[in-house]
Amino acid sequence: MHKPMTIIDDAANRRIQSYFANARSKDEVVFAFSEGYCLGMHKSRWLQNMDGRVPPQQTKNAVNIGALVAMNTCSDKWAIKISLVDNPLFSLNGHGGGTSPATSKHLINQVYETTAKNVGDLFVPAQLAIAGKADAAGSAAARLVALRGLASKNRSTGTIADWLSVVVDMTKRKRNVRGAQLAGKVVGCIVPCGGFLATPIVSYLKSGKASLEFTCIATAIELHWRASVEQRLGGQGPATRILTELFRLRGARRLVSESEVNSFVKEPAGWLPIKDTLLSV
Repeated sequence: MHKPMTIIDDAANRRIQSYFANARSKDEVVFAFSEGYCLGMHKSRWLQNMDGRVPPQQTKNAVNIGALVAMNTCSDKWAIKISLVDNPLFSLNGHGGGTSPATSKHLINQVYETTAKNVGDLFVPAQLAIAGKADAAGSAAARLVALRGLASKNRSTGTIADWLSVVVDMTKRKRNVRGAQLAGKVVGCIVPCGGFLATPIVSYLKSGKASLEFTCIATAIELHWRASVEQRLGGQGPATRILTELFRLRGARRLVSESEVNSFVKEPAGWLPIKDTLLSV
């Protein structure tokens, strides 16, 4: 039996970054990475056809990224390998690479604290799954709506507000679908009209082929990047406050301190705990 471990594959991160060269916008980068990460983590998603309105080159990039993610992760009841993949917006802006110690410690702790179980004298970590347990459905939905409202008050977090709107709608739909799988059965979300998301991304969301996990990944990437920009500018702005509230109210057994959240913001792989927390709502 192997203990859960995190790995940083600098070569894989550089290859993923190379796929961003042909993107015409930040949204295309976020799409290719988010869909690629979903492909890498869920074998069943390879059987799904992409929406035709998504730029073909970004679909190809998503497939390439998915293959890299799949090669660098392993999750079963005997061994768990967690790949610390850089936030693509960090890489795109020259802040990728390096270590993510706070993120690594948090993800390993989550393996043990959320779904681990004892079998006889052996400690068997279960698959890395959703971090923490959500509060009552109504309370969780109210938290998301409040966070979306906080984001919508500032133009710099307009994209985040749009993504949170989609997360809110998809989360509601998930609760109404018995046995919904995060990898692909929560469909048909409402997308804000005239918002900050690029047209191909809006088309993909409206097609019903985007999963809740895809949406949470994209939201986490945007939140993480915007909060890091705020910190580099010397202050805690709306994105940082949203993250602090998200972790403070997530309802998990182990609360995440504000200092730990600030550490996630500084680290290139710090989007991963944010994604897990959004998925736990």
